[in-house]
Amino acid sequence: MQPQTLIALGRLTPKTPGDSDGRFARSSTIIHLGIDIAVAFKVSLAESSLMEAVVELTEPSAKTKLDVPIRRLVKGAAMLLALAFFFTGPACAPPKSKPVASAKAHFEWGRKLLEGNDYNRAIQEFNSAIALAPKYMAAYELRGQGYLVKGDYDSAIADFSEAIRLGSKDAGTYSKRGVAFARKGDYDSAIADFGKALKRGPRDSRTIFNRGSAYLKKQDFDRAIADFTESIALAPKDFKAQALAGRGSAHAAKKDYAAAIADYTAAIELEPGNASFYTGRGRAHRAKGDEAKAVADLEKARQLGQRR
Repeated sequence: MQPQTLIALGRLTPKTPGDSDGRFARSSTIIHLGIDIAVAFKVSLAESSLMEAVVELTEPSAKTKLDVPIRRLVKGAAMLLALAFFFTGPACAPPKSKPVASAKAHFEWGRKLLEGNDYNRAIQEFNSAIALAPKYMAAYELRGQGYLVKGDYDSAIADFSEAIRLGSKDAGTYSKRGVAFARKGDYDSAIADFGKALKRGPRDSRTIFNRGSAYLKKQDFDRAIADFTESIALAPKDFKAQALAGRGSAHAAKKDYAAAIADYTAAIELEPGNASFYTGRGRAHRAKGDEAKAVADLEKARQLGQRR
């Protein structure tokens, strides 16, 4: 039975002027039939046939001969019918075959998996998104992030580069590609990307720190110290200790052990449970010739390491 049947039933008239019970019965039939149609055929409220039926029941035409009391009953019932279609139609409908997921659906699911640290499955979802939409810039960016965390730096660089080619202006894309270059040992490319990120975005403490670390690897100690100093000034509370330790390592590499010890001490005051800070300060003490303090710091680092 098609939804148009509802219109026909809405236009039924009683056989005799006094047949109120018959009219009531037919009004009730309309409601039950409508709900049956909703369950059987999942007719949307937006269907024109159903809308016509509701309009005909709420605003009867000249052909629909209903007494005022029955008309009011039918009008109320029609509104309930509309609500029935709106709230129960989709829920009661028979299951349909699963549609092919869109690129957006794969992307969103991949993002959730990435946030949950399920990198392999996340990458698979981004693969599917890109297969359906080869120019999906954001999918390349997040797939690159997954590769970066997994240590597949070549794939990460390729994905970040493709996102940039497709028009990404996000400073984070350059910064993450810089991290991938640095972990590959390509410090010149890393420094260039960190610089691009800083031009496209705010003076981010972590990006400046990463560039300082790349300068340190290149033994460009003065530039490293300058970047670490700026990173310390801009660092949020949860990153300041790391930035201080970074500058401490640069001072130590430059053989300015007193400055290194001062930076490591400041870092330890902020994060007394970080074993690497004691290790750095202990080595600086040893290089400075203070063996007793070196032994104490290195022992403290060993104890903290065992607690983990």
